[in-house]
Amino acid sequence: MFLGIRIIAFRAHALGEGRYQRSRLHPLEYQGWTYDSKTIVGVVYGKQHGAPLRAGEFSGGLATVVRLLRNLQFFVRDTAHPARTLTIGKTYCRKDLLGAYGGQLRGASGSRRNFRSYFCFGGQWKLYGYQDGWAEDEELFEYTGEGQKGNMTFRAGNKTIRDHRKNGKDLLLH
Repeated sequence: MFLGIRIIAFRAHALGEGRYQRSRLHPLEYQGWTYDSKTIVGVVYGKQHGAPLRAGEFSGGLATVVRLLRNLQFFVRDTAHPARTLTIGKTYCRKDLLGAYGGQLRGASGSRRNFRSYFCFGGQWKLYGYQDGWAEDEELFEYTGEGQKGNMTFRAGNKTIRDHRKNGKDLLLH
């Protein structure tokens, strides 16, 4: 029985791949495997009713998918805000952070729509002649900004970083 559920969940996950936006806030965990909760519900609905739900036809949030799965005795994890789970001083791979919390692979910052926060990815950009990082007193983070030519402008990631407080978001430096 349990193996059958895992196979069904895996097939549903595979069938729904690309149809639904990944749920980073509420992944379904079952016997050591992690599945996308919205994908599972959307595809399993299709198995029962003949056509899967389209992504825009239902929410993957607490009130719908999470409540349904928990009522069926499945464990759906609540992903904590990155500031509560990441360790200060520890080095994280950008790709892993983006996989867990969302955002974009390129650019200095990634939007965390679900977590009310942004990551600022600094580093050494010797090719362009600058280096980001903590000042000697370790109280100021010096960040050059996005862009490769001329003066930096406040658009895209630079604007996101500048306006993070005004927009009610945390800025997590990496």
